[in-house]
Amino acid sequence: MKKLFLIFCLLSSVLAFGQKKELAVHMGCYASGDTLTVEAVKRVSSVNLFGDGSGDHSLKQWSFAMTVKNKKTYTFKHNPKETNVITPQMRDAMLDKFKAVTRVVIKDIVVESKGQESKLDSVIFYLDNKALKVCDEKTAQAKDDLMLKFSCFKNGDVASVKDLLHYPTFSIINFNPKVDVRIVSYTFVVPKMDVRRNPKAIEGIENTGIELNAESFEMAKKLAPGEQFMISSIKVEFSNRKAKTKEIVTVPPISITIARKSSESCGEAGSDTLFVLEYSGKLLTGKDRNLPVVGEKVQLKDSRDSVVQITVTNSYGDFTFRNLKADEFYKLSVMAADNPKLKDQTLYLAKVDGTIVKSFEKKGNLFVYSVLPTELFQLAKEDEEDTELKIRNFGKSSQSELTVIEDIYYAPNSYEINDLSIAQLDKIISAMKQNPALKLAISSHTDANGDDAYNMGLSEKRAKKVMEYLVAKGIGQERLKAKGFGETMIKNRCKNGVDCSELEHELNRRTEFKFTK
Repeated sequence: MKKLFLIFCLLSSVLAFGQKKELAVHMGCYASGDTLTVEAVKRVSSVNLFGDGSGDHSLKQWSFAMTVKNKKTYTFKHNPKETNVITPQMRDAMLDKFKAVTRVVIKDIVVESKGQESKLDSVIFYLDNKALKVCDEKTAQAKDDLMLKFSCFKNGDVASVKDLLHYPTFSIINFNPKVDVRIVSYTFVVPKMDVRRNPKAIEGIENTGIELNAESFEMAKKLAPGEQFMISSIKVEFSNRKAKTKEIVTVPPISITIARKSSESCGEAGSDTLFVLEYSGKLLTGKDRNLPVVGEKVQLKDSRDSVVQITVTNSYGDFTFRNLKADEFYKLSVMAADNPKLKDQTLYLAKVDGTIVKSFEKKGNLFVYSVLPTELFQLAKEDEEDTELKIRNFGKSSQSELTVIEDIYYAPNSYEINDLSIAQLDKIISAMKQNPALKLAISSHTDANGDDAYNMGLSEKRAKKVMEYLVAKGIGQERLKAKGFGETMIKNRCKNGVDCSELEHELNRRTEFKFTK
C-alpha cells in the first residue's frame, strides 16, 4: 500500500512539473520580460494564464510586486472575487511611479488543473515609454481559446499512418468568435530514418497553409509504428476585425505517436489522396433569416455519425470545413436545446455571400443539415461553363432569355472599367457578333454602403459606361439598354445599417447581363 502511495505521489509531482512547462502567465497580452508603455499600462486589465487550449487550467492565487529605484517595493494581493483582474491600486501605482519603476513582478502564482494545484515561477515586466511591442489583449486571449488537431488527432494521441493521412490537414477549433484564425506555416519534422526510407537525410519540410504538402505527405507515409509524427514551429495568425489588429504567434507543437491502431476514429481510412475540397457556409436565424449566429459550435459528421471536424462560427456567422471527400455523405450538426442564439428556434444555412440555401431540420436537441455528395461535387468543379459558350448555346436554344452575372470591376467610387473586366466584356462582344439576333439589357447594382442617392447615380454611370464600351467595339446601340439600380435590389440581408462581411457585400456589387432574342 505504501508503494502505491509513493507511486501516486511521484506521478502527481511529475504532472505538476509538466504543467509548469506548458503554462505561461501574461499581464494582458505581454509575456515575461516584455516592456510596457504608459498606454499599455492603461490598457491592460487582467493577468492571463495561457495553456494548451484545453481550458482545464485556472489561476487561483498571485501577488503583484513593484520595485522602484530606491529599492523600495510595493506589494498588492489579487482580488479573491476576481482572480484575474489587475486592480485599480496596481494600475495607479504603476502610473504614479512609472519613471522610477525598475521592474514589476507577478509572483506567488498558484494554478489549478484538473483538481490539482501547482506553483509557477514568477514573471517579470519592465516599464518604459520607448518600448516597441504593441499587442492586442483580445487577440492574445484567443491563443488560449484555440485547439489545433492534425486530422482529428490532438497532441499526445496515437494514430495509424492511414488514419492520420486520411484527412492530411489541420482541424482548427476556435472558441473565440471575435478573432479569426489562420495557419500561416509549420514544419513537418522527419524522425531519424534509415537511408532506404530517407535517402536525402531530410530533417524537416516547410509547409504553408492548412494542408500537408505533397513532399511531407509522401515522407509521412513512410513512418513506422513507434515513431513520432511531429508538426513544429506552427505559426498562426490571429486577426481581430473589430480592433483591426493582426498578430502572428508560434503555438506549441503537435506530436502524434504512430501505431497500428488509432486512438480516435476519423472516418474510413484507406486512401492516400490529398483531399482539398472545402465546405463553407453561414448560420442565420430569425423570422427574416437575417441574424448571424455568432460563436456557435458546428460539428461535421460522416455517414457513420462520427464527428470528423468541429469549428465555431465567426462574427458574421461563417464557418468552413476543409479536406472533404466528394463522394461522402456529411451532416452539419448544431445544438438546438435552449439555445439563446437561435431566435424563434429557427436555423438557416446560407452561402458565405448570404444567399439562403435551406433551413436546418430539427431532430431532438439538434439542428441537422445533410450535405449530399452532389453538393460537394459542385464545389469541386474548378471550371464552370465559359460565358461566351453560354451565350452561344442560348442563341441556338429555344430559351427566351438568359441572365449572366459577371464580375465587372471598378475602382472605389469610380465608373471607369479596369483591365480585369475588359476580357469579360470582350467575350460578350464576341458572342453577340456571332448571334446578331440577340439583344442585351445591362443592369448595374451597388452594395448598401454609402448614400442611397449617390449609389443610384454611380450605378447609372457604370451601366452606361459598359454600354459605351460595347458600342465602341461594334455592337449596335439599338440592341442595348443600360440601367442603374443602386442598392434597390439587395440580394441578401445586407441592407442599410447591417454589419456584413466583405463577401456578403460583394454579392450585391454586380453587373447583370440579360439576353433576349
